[in-house]
Amino acid sequence: MINYLDIYLHPVRFEAKELVRVIENSLDQCEVFDFQKAESAEYSRDISTTAYIINYLENDVPFAKLAFAKSSAQKGLYLANIVPKPDGSIPMEKYNEIGLLFIREFKKYHTDQDKRVTITSAGENITLADIIPGNKTRGFFEKYLNAYPVSYHPLDIERLDIFICALSRFRSSIKIDLLNRYLKEELKWDKKDADWCTERINTGLRVLEANRKF
Repeated sequence: MINYLDIYLHPVRFEAKELVRVIENSLDQCEVFDFQKAESAEYSRDISTTAYIINYLENDVPFAKLAFAKSSAQKGLYLANIVPKPDGSIPMEKYNEIGLLFIREFKKYHTDQDKRVTITSAGENITLADIIPGNKTRGFFEKYLNAYPVSYHPLDIERLDIFICALSRFRSSIKIDLLNRYLKEELKWDKKDADWCTERINTGLRVLEANRKF
């Protein structure tokens, strides 16, 4: 089952009140997350506690804003919400994707060892059944996984292609982005192997759909 991602930022050996400034400095060079100073101050006043807002950018355009607030249970900040711009809602998968990207980007740019921040996450648990709901089609993919999928042997590629054909024939659904993450994060595949697999699935489904319409 997939749940909404929880994110916590904890100051190490410095006061929690300095945490917002440290986060602002850490994201200064980041190109996809932009600290919003005025909006953060307004948000802090509205909820009467330490808080901050950052924009998440897609193609240099604000896509959503992440709201962090002071945790009452521990010394630090937690992710209170991810809100789309200008309005609407964000699917859980996209919510978690943005949250995980924030974790990676923050760790990439946070280099101040004197004001070190630890960042932790919890709440997300991806299973293959969430990604490929159909029992029959998922069985074909499990056969592919249980052999030697990253060997690129013709028989292994054939198993993957049979799975793709099953997806098309039974009109089964698949969450490709989640599958890519599952292969890398849960099964520890290299990025190139996970990307190759999901790209072949995408391409195969497009070809079979074109053939259906021919």
